[in-house]
Amino acid sequence: MGRQLRVAAYQGMERQEVTLEPTLSSEHFPFLREGILAGLGVGLVPDYVLQDKIASGEVLTTLSDYRLSIFGTHMYLLYLPNRHQTRAVRTCIDFLLAKARGADTTAL
Repeated sequence: MGRQLRVAAYQGMERQEVTLEPTLSSEHFPFLREGILAGLGVGLVPDYVLQDKIASGEVLTTLSDYRLSIFGTHMYLLYLPNRHQTRAVRTCIDFLLAKARGADTTAL
């Protein structure tokens, strides 16, 4: 509570930015889903969190013409540091980096 949330909305090449002051904030989507379904207010969650309720008409969406960004364009890959990475971990890291760069990953 009390934290501001900066949201960028993109429509084509146009960008709008707004700072929100949510009364409820969590990284736990099931918790936010329950808050939205309980009628606590407007919720900002990925579509898949409420896909079934959107399909049934129980929940309405808005700003469908916009692509919303909360976290910006940076991605972080976190893993436990170790002197030796297993081949599986290294392969996963290489795959994710290649995907993020838009490379063909069929050879990995």
